[in-house]
Amino acid sequence: MKKLFSLVLFMLLAWAALAQNATVTGVVSDEKGAPLAGATLVSGKYYAITEPDGSYTLSVPKGASVTVSFLGYDDYVFTVDGSRKDAGTGDNIPS
Repeated sequence: MKKLFSLVLFMLLAWAALAQNATVTGVVSDEKGAPLAGATLVSGKYYAITEPDGSYTLSVPKGASVTVSFLGYDDYVFTVDGSRKDAGTGDNIPS
């Protein structure tokens, strides 16, 4: 019985380690620093839309690529390696 319990516990811990997500927060703004409300952030099945102040919170797997889109601007792509990412249009030059 102890062996079965240990095996099940090990499998659950291994699964939890593989399924770890990072919660990323930040602000999407234009080249003047004004917030961009309604910008979309997408990573596979995960997505977020920025609030009126340009802020967002997105939970994605660590190492995932996130694409930030807003009408009239080129897409901006970043890889999740931490917990905060501000996406400004200094990187997102208008089309």
